[in-house]
Amino acid sequence: MTIGYTYITPLVPGTFYTFKVIALNKYGVGVDSPTVRIVAGQRPDPALLAPVATIVDTYIKIAWDAAIPNNVPVDAY
Repeated sequence: MTIGYTYITPLVPGTFYTFKVIALNKYGVGVDSPTVRIVAGQRPDPALLAPVATIVDTYIKIAWDAAIPNNVPVDAY
């Protein structure tokens, strides 16, 4: 059995891409896989994601910079 792969570059952040797989051997073409649709995102900057904890009297305050939404809205933290 051979497992194939391919690199698709360049991907444009915020762009939707659609993929499916079709098997082929000496007997012919197999059934198509289900179609998968993805959106390319941006690589987040690790420095933006580091939380900062501060002790204030009787509680701890935790703060962080908002993440890059990768061209898709951030629903929650």
